[in-house]
Amino acid sequence: MRAQRNLVARSLGELNAAIFDAHLLILQDPDLLDHARKLIFDSKINEAAAWDQAIGTVKKAYLDLDDPYLRQRAIDITGLGDQVLDVLSGKPEVETMPLEKPVILFASDLTPI
Repeated sequence: MRAQRNLVARSLGELNAAIFDAHLLILQDPDLLDHARKLIFDSKINEAAAWDQAIGTVKKAYLDLDDPYLRQRAIDITGLGDQVLDVLSGKPEVETMPLEKPVILFASDLTPI
């Protein structure tokens, strides 16, 4: 995450890298990490399953909020959780698609990476 943040900061500026700062804070959340650890040690499940359940709890908390903007942040939580699961499972990094000219990108959801 730090490497991605630094790459974006160098190529697109600090303002555009700020989303990664928020993601780094989430990854350092003691409640999230303690929840995952507790699942690993008490429920005897592997780290990927524990992470998935712990991040699911955080996602649900966002979805339960009254504020529509904050509810939308559940998408960010899902993307972040998926990135960690990819690392835990040894999935290779996402390849970039070099674009030769400007394009219009259409997607239902976009994450920073």
